[in-house]
Amino acid sequence: MITAQAIMGSMASYLLTGGMPFTLLAAIAGALQTAAVLATPIPKYKTGRKGGKEEFAIVGDGGVSEVVEHKDGSAYLTPRTDTLVKLLQGDTVHKSVEDYRRDRSRRLSANLQKEMIKSELYLNSKDIETKRLEFEISSMHKTLKDKKMQTVVNVPKLDINSRFWKFGQRGW
Repeated sequence: MITAQAIMGSMASYLLTGGMPFTLLAAIAGALQTAAVLATPIPKYKTGRKGGKEEFAIVGDGGVSEVVEHKDGSAYLTPRTDTLVKLLQGDTVHKSVEDYRRDRSRRLSANLQKEMIKSELYLNSKDIETKRLEFEISSMHKTLKDKKMQTVVNVPKLDINSRFWKFGQRGW
């Protein structure tokens, strides 16, 4: 499309010569670009791909369904025939469903181990705090025992007669 625009622009700019020298140069540049695109082979990922740039590729080659996994974790299964797809930057192509399951299991196991280590560190830090609090309570209990303090509970006296009189006044 850009080549066609360049040719038409040259022709419109130079009406007397038909834009001939510039039209020819634009056509040659377009032909070279087309040849470069056609000469570039489309990558095939029969053996898989770990990340990479955004590109078109052929998957499902070798008669085996492959799994394309995006960076966000979503995945889809390809047909067992050569299929042209657009791979996004960072996409992983697993050479088989079994390979995808193994990789997923390995990553889940690694994440689980990381989380277990984090939880152990957290619990150990809480264990230290609990032991410190137990020590403080124990020392306070010992101090109170050593002082042999008497416990006095002040309970207000209850005048039953005045209570009945108040209930009677309310109309109960």
